[in-house]
Amino acid sequence: MIYVAMTLVLFQGLFSGVRSTVERKGPPKPSRPKDCEVQFFDKAPQRAHEVVGTIQVYVRRNKITMGRQAVYEEAQPEFRKQACKLGGEALVIRQQTVSHSGEFKLLYVKGDAVFFTGISP
Repeated sequence: MIYVAMTLVLFQGLFSGVRSTVERKGPPKPSRPKDCEVQFFDKAPQRAHEVVGTIQVYVRRNKITMGRQAVYEEAQPEFRKQACKLGGEALVIRQQTVSHSGEFKLLYVKGDAVFFTGISP
């Protein structure tokens, strides 16, 4: 019975998950605590800011075995974690795409981590 459970967990890990790639931009900023607060924006904020990195998050789900939807909310914890590592205070979502292939669903979300440099205009 234990082998069946371990095999199921292994297959779920192979066929679904959340991963990311990060491209640092500009001079490095000090990392923030890993549970730091990050604001999410659909367009660039009005406050003066600089882009500290581009983060791409991939959420892959097996629609049959996982039952999850591969929705934007599943990408937010990974965005938050990576933005905090970059020293970002906010994330501007630039692109969001969903694709389907058989029983798999892939959500791709791309965003820029930003650091606020001054007072609002």
